[in-house]
Amino acid sequence: MDIASLLKIFVGVVRCGAWLCLDEFNRLEEGVLSVLGTYIQALQIELANPATKVANFVGAGKGVVLNRNLAIFVTHNPTSYGGSRNELPANVSTLFRPVAVMVPDYLIIVEVSLYAAGFVRAQEAAEQVGGSVLNTTKRSGLPLTSLSIAASRRFNRCLVQYLMPRSLCG
Repeated sequence: MDIASLLKIFVGVVRCGAWLCLDEFNRLEEGVLSVLGTYIQALQIELANPATKVANFVGAGKGVVLNRNLAIFVTHNPTSYGGSRNELPANVSTLFRPVAVMVPDYLIIVEVSLYAAGFVRAQEAAEQVGGSVLNTTKRSGLPLTSLSIAASRRFNRCLVQYLMPRSLCG
């Protein structure tokens, strides 16, 4: 991605107040990363001033009306993952807060869903039913992360309907 197309996306995000997530951020070229860091830093300064109504970006021409609902998120993996990943420039890495992500514990998610549905012995039910579903998923070779939120909600609804007549609910 070049700087001109990135600037168009950035101006649109600022104008409409959208949330922007730049996935695999450190795969961008180092020059693009540096320019984007300059844009983000300027935007953070303008957002800190409540009186600012217009954001100015080098190369964007006139100022852009600033919608304060915007948010910018980036994801990146360490350079040790291979591929064409770059180290983040110092001016860019200081602009974002790091967040660690880990594999979710699906049994706890099922258990909480069952408690929310009114089950008194949800832990036991989650271990019985949820464990067998997770083992089946692991055996099938499908990655658990491929389950969408909608699919997991459907699963929880089916699980609640399956267990409702049993003695596990209050």
